[in-house]
Amino acid sequence: MAPPSMEVERERVRLEATQDIAAARVAADGGEHAGAARILESRLKAVEQSSATGACEALKEELQDLSSRVGDRREYQQTGRARLLAGMSSHAQQRASASSSTTKAPRAYLTPKMEEMVETSRRQSRKRKHPDGQLTQIKLDLGD
Repeated sequence: MAPPSMEVERERVRLEATQDIAAARVAADGGEHAGAARILESRLKAVEQSSATGACEALKEELQDLSSRVGDRREYQQTGRARLLAGMSSHAQQRASASSSTTKAPRAYLTPKMEEMVETSRRQSRKRKHPDGQLTQIKLDLGD
């Protein structure tokens, strides 16, 4: 029997990770933060050992990020729970999450056009943060 194609393996890995993300959320919501982190760390190791590991860089980054956010009650309440829910929604819909990534690694489901739009938005946001003179000019340009 031939091994599964890379797309099939990547989807299997993603599905298993999604199930573990949901299990980690249940654990963390129940106050078992260390257990939630262990679930995600275990899944990260499985992803790294998968034959689809090269195709799952964004998933590995996500699991690392989530693991660091669920292990501590305070961090989980501040940002971890929202990140878990955003990730679960993203995987369920197979769409890119609106959560900002902390690194430049590609994120799951992010198309090249979406990357371009995000970068354009970031550039425009940085321009708006300059001194008041430039901000006033932007407001004038927008008709405010």
